[in-house]
Amino acid sequence: MKKRFGGVLIVAFCALVVVSYFLAHRTLVSDATFVLLDGMQKKTSELFDQVGLTSFWATSCVPGVAKMPERIEIRETLQGQGFTLLAVAAQYDAPNSVRRFLHSKPRPFDVAIDTTRAITQSWGDVQGNPSNGLLNKLGDIERRYVGKADFFELQRSIATVLRDA
Repeated sequence: MKKRFGGVLIVAFCALVVVSYFLAHRTLVSDATFVLLDGMQKKTSELFDQVGLTSFWATSCVPGVAKMPERIEIRETLQGQGFTLLAVAAQYDAPNSVRRFLHSKPRPFDVAIDTTRAITQSWGDVQGNPSNGLLNKLGDIERRYVGKADFFELQRSIATVLRDA
């Protein structure tokens, strides 16, 4: 009986160590309030109930603009599978410039202009465009992509996080 109890204690202790390590090494997106291009106010915590991709871009960023059709394809492909996408235009982008750009290119996802840098700071102060961050349902940053992310690798990463959700 004592051996069995000792084994249970060892297993419980190991589980506690693993959980403590995981919680201590999580990279969470902090909660921030932001305004979408349509004027609706949201919080980053509203993204946590789904697997999410946050795509930081600027109308003046050629690689970010070039990747926009890929983001549209990813969102349309994963619609209804517990996935959301938020495009975040840079702080220096004028709202009218973003509206004009998006008017000619309809998109199936929300767009925010980060005028206060609240979103970029919640992600750990994103510095470059384009950048992307992949969130799991708990709000943990699963992966960051700085610069032009490979479309197929991004799709695989999203599929993996969706499968593990």
